[in-house]
Amino acid sequence: MAKTVLIVEDERAIVEILKFNLKREGYETLEALDGETGLLLAQTKDPDLILLDVMLPKMNGFDICKTLRAENRTTPIIMLTAREEEMDKVFGLETGADDYMTKPFSMKELMARVKANIRRRSMEYASAQASGTANTVEANGLCLNPETYQVTKNGAPVDLTQKEYDLLSYLIRERGKVFSREDLMQRVWNYDYYGDMRTVDVTVRNLEKYLGKEKYSQDMRGETDEVGIVRGLAWTSVGGDTLEIEVNVMPGKGEFQLTGQLGDVMKESAQTGISYIRSVGGQYDIPAEFFQKNDIHIHIPEGAVPKDGPSAGITMATAMLSAITGTPVRADVAMTGEITLRGRVLPIGGLKEKLLAAKNAGVRTVCVPKKNEKDVEEISGEIKKGLEIVYVETMEQVLRVAFCEKKE
Repeated sequence: MAKTVLIVEDERAIVEILKFNLKREGYETLEALDGETGLLLAQTKDPDLILLDVMLPKMNGFDICKTLRAENRTTPIIMLTAREEEMDKVFGLETGADDYMTKPFSMKELMARVKANIRRRSMEYASAQASGTANTVEANGLCLNPETYQVTKNGAPVDLTQKEYDLLSYLIRERGKVFSREDLMQRVWNYDYYGDMRTVDVTVRNLEKYLGKEKYSQDMRGETDEVGIVRGLAWTSVGGDTLEIEVNVMPGKGEFQLTGQLGDVMKESAQTGISYIRSVGGQYDIPAEFFQKNDIHIHIPEGAVPKDGPSAGITMATAMLSAITGTPVRADVAMTGEITLRGRVLPIGGLKEKLLAAKNAGVRTVCVPKKNEKDVEEISGEIKKGLEIVYVETMEQVLRVAFCEKKE
């Protein structure tokens, strides 16, 4: 059975062009030349998708969209308008539209978006029919019913648009993974997006408005270059994170202390780092007796969270050498990489998540092992945008990037 698209547009010439192209793609059409008629057809004919102009006689497109969403109708809505202002786009998406295209638009792109929205709705309905109501999705007090498209939070109903539901459902199914805007456009909107990525931002913000703000927020980088403090990058089961590694040096008997609930591998990385520093101490004017007359304490905050793995090796070594020599480290730099006794930098994993964590923390420059270069090339440009990625093979290269010039 052919799918039906409702066209709500007051310019007859545009209506005829849309009808022609939609019928050529195999769709049936309904047409309305004013807002009131369009709303009535949407309520009584239950179309599979609505192409909705904004500037309409009798009732504007924003009000139509808000009315349909208030009635819990999840029909996909693509707004078509000549209004190019960013706030108009944002407002359209916030009223419940699934997409927003500015005139003049590419007919090929519009047909792709129509097809993608209808296909996704059909696939999810078929999946729900096959699996039955028992296949509900639950997480953190949320319950999604794929047959009825109903969402509850702690038992209370939550009203979402079709696209908000699609995004929430996808993120819950894929929880623990990190996605860029481009990823979400392709996997939730189901097509390669050529326009404003704000569609994703607004939909995410709407979910936050309905479901509450996140309880955890990303630590932002410091604003001041400091001695003995370096930001590392970590992979966790719920995505990337940043680690602020602190080192203090104090008079003592050469003791080496590690705190912050570190695992055995991370402890070994710290030991490797201090051995490397001792071997090159002469290059940095470190007296030979320094390590016998001073204690070194490495701490990674959030002590209740277990931490392990070798990828913080270069970060701990940088923090230690900074504290020992009194050299400040750039606040806008983060790094990840395993260190060897000779100061070589070895490849690590979880780079996509780590780079996204760095970007969210406001980091500008990231030191990454040279042998991970191919891995970085495969990561979405959306994640890498705004980051200077420096490939390093040795600690000397890391320090050239991270250390500030010492003031005389």
